[in-house]
Amino acid sequence: MFTYKSQSRRFVTIGGSSLDFPGDARVEIELIPGTAFGTDDRPSRTIVRGRKATAIVDANHGRMVFKSDPPLECIEAIAQGTETSIALQGNVLTYKFRCDSLVELERSCYTITFILPTILNLGFPDPPVVEVVTGAVGSTEFRWEYGPEECQTVTHTVTQEQLEKFAFDAFDYMPLFNGIGNRRLAAALSYFHSAVRLYTAGHYRWEFLAEAVLNYTKCLEVLFVSSEHSMDDIRTELEILGYGSSDIEHDFIPVVLLRNSMDVGHHRIGIFPQEDLLTVYRFIETREFVFRDLLKRLLNSIESTSYTLRQPNDLTPSSDSKRKFKRLVKSMSNALEVSPREYRGLSQDEPDVTPKWPS
Repeated sequence: MFTYKSQSRRFVTIGGSSLDFPGDARVEIELIPGTAFGTDDRPSRTIVRGRKATAIVDANHGRMVFKSDPPLECIEAIAQGTETSIALQGNVLTYKFRCDSLVELERSCYTITFILPTILNLGFPDPPVVEVVTGAVGSTEFRWEYGPEECQTVTHTVTQEQLEKFAFDAFDYMPLFNGIGNRRLAAALSYFHSAVRLYTAGHYRWEFLAEAVLNYTKCLEVLFVSSEHSMDDIRTELEILGYGSSDIEHDFIPVVLLRNSMDVGHHRIGIFPQEDLLTVYRFIETREFVFRDLLKRLLNSIESTSYTLRQPNDLTPSSDSKRKFKRLVKSMSNALEVSPREYRGLSQDEPDVTPKWPS
């Protein structure tokens, strides 16, 4: 669950003062998007029931968002206990409690940051994420943030000439994908593209790290696996492409092992030691460059006919696959026969919203 979300954070105090315990603590988190909490009236997934709504269609990206009139007011939910209080006012959540130690403060920050948004997500159409965590213990204010070692990244430089040359190379590669030729390579390029997109599209950089690992593994499997001995298949084909045994075992095989046993393809609740996880995060981050080199090498080798990928005879699924897929589609169809009102949990006497399309 948290294998890829266990990066270390630190408390940075304002003015360099120390946090003294025990003390009265306040943890404050800013949530986004504001549309979920009534602090932003831009079009979003949130439709306020019983009010006029306009649907705004983005046909370039296949999306539809909505704008309610009047918009959602600022959310306000305040729970007061004898020694604690928690309040959500607009998109700011404030938790006040008596704190006995730094460990307790850190645990509270982790719980609010990683658990509360997942619970709110069950009721809020726009999935909430945490933007900033601040607070105070006594009169000492703090920010809860990633340390310098967590913010380091691996990148490379390019020149305009290099980018322009590769654009011309890309034009030359396009004929390789006519018809169903090199469909495996096309799939691998797509999986790699998804992995890089997932790594860069998350609100914080590790948000979709597990899903990136999954796509890296699918990239290797679709290219090279031809039997039940998938690891051996991958090793054999990489050797043919000129990779040494050490490079294969260090750069590629660990990716498949992560997918199979480390909270990617299968769930895991336990947490590994922090220092080991930091190594895992850095390893995954550098896979982008390793896989980019692999795919460039493949493109060049296939274009020059020095290497040939297995090609599908056709794209028709097997009889067994078609039978199972038909059974699955029928089950889905039955689920979709539920009325929209019932599906969204509306009783028959509740007003619904009919969005109006813009002219």
